Amino acid sequence: MKEVLNELNQWTREGEDIAIATVIETWGSSPRPLGSKMLVRRC
Repeated sequence: MKEVLNELNQWTREGEDIAIATVIETWGSSPRPLGSKMLVRRC
């Protein structure tokens, strides 16, 4: 979560619509481990 906190704080202050995604399952050679977070906002 530390990796996305700066963006989360900034986007929240700017009034952005935000969604947080969390990796809950992986298989094979996945680029991120379980529990990884990603923020997305409306373009």
